[in-house]
Amino acid sequence: SMAIVQFGGGAMVTLRSGSVLNVAKLNLDENGKPTVVLDQEKGFSFRKIKKGYGNYKIKSPTSVAGVRGTSFSLTVAKSGKTSISLLEGKVQAAPIKDGVEQTDKALDLEQGQKVSSAKTGLTKPKKLTTKDKKQLKALNKIVLVPEA
Repeated sequence: SMAIVQFGGGAMVTLRSGSVLNVAKLNLDENGKPTVVLDQEKGFSFRKIKKGYGNYKIKSPTSVAGVRGTSFSLTVAKSGKTSISLLEGKVQAAPIKDGVEQTDKALDLEQGQKVSSAKTGLTKPKKLTTKDKKQLKALNKIVLVPEA
């Protein structure tokens, strides 16, 4: 089974069963743009965020992904190892060490790349496999519902 959570008309998360996701922050900034910060403890999720949506971050035990106009997945294993797979758009991934985001070690993922993180840091980006792309493209077909 799956669940879809939508934030306004500009961002949504699709979760597979067994995933744990917490909303850490959800508000509007001084310009009226949304700020969404999510913590994913385990499981698989796929995100679709419209370009210009606002400030959107997803944290896992070992990394932080900051996004802008993006479709990507994030998987957290029981060990905390995190995999980020970018279908389209831009994602900046930063490792977390002792609970602190290491922005000086962040890297920008390009469309069609994936990266993993563990307690030792981020791996070098690799190309998505054909199977990865097919799975992400199927999830990307889910349409955002416009704001009322």
